Amino acid sequence: MIPVNKIQEINPKIYQKIFNTFNNKNFPCIYGKISFNKNYMYAGIYKDIDNISINNLANDLIEMSNFLIQDITDDEKKFSTFIAVFDIETKCLSFDKLWYKIIKELHKKDKKKWVKNATKDLNNKNFKFSFNGELWYPVLITPNHPNIIRKSKITILSFQPDKTFERNKSIDNNFYQTMRKEIHKKIDNTYSNNRPHYLSNNSSGKGMVQFLGYDFQEDKSYKYPQIF
Repeated sequence: MIPVNKIQEINPKIYQKIFNTFNNKNFPCIYGKISFNKNYMYAGIYKDIDNISINNLANDLIEMSNFLIQDITDDEKKFSTFIAVFDIETKCLSFDKLWYKIIKELHKKDKKKWVKNATKDLNNKNFKFSFNGELWYPVLITPNHPNIIRKSKITILSFQPDKTFERNKSIDNNFYQTMRKEIHKKIDNTYSNNRPHYLSNNSSGKGMVQFLGYDFQEDKSYKYPQIF
């Protein structure tokens, strides 16, 4: 796990792709923009979705968990994010199967129990991913994504800590709500107030939908897999 700005020294080409992702006019997540641009973002770079990469990702997420409980600044507590960057071609896997594979294999490496009372059901609207005794929002951004706000020149799986959002809501709810409104405003501007199905009132609202950035239950016969 390294601060994201260190990637500029290690691999400038990858850094530029990450920079372009978070500073793209269509990227709506203000949290992500601030986290990246203020260097509150941490990253791991992986060559493949093999055992070595998943082991390294697991170790990096554990390190991130430990970092979040340290004596860090208020802004770090407010905006800290971890991104898993995969320097791979994603065309061999559909974007949803890529997400399933990474999350499923990562779960196998988890040495701690799933957070108590947190659902493992991907169909549940309250689903969040449990790893190392923490809940995370694993949001996928990838070149072959069907939605413009989730497209990137490189595959990124962003792990946003649930405790960060809960802290922001409890300590400064006005700030939290303002950020949410601004994010939705950017999304509406991107889609000219004609949101895709997964962001519309017709969406199934499954927990998976926001992480994948797509609602497969637009086809009513689709069933999200049980991978845990």
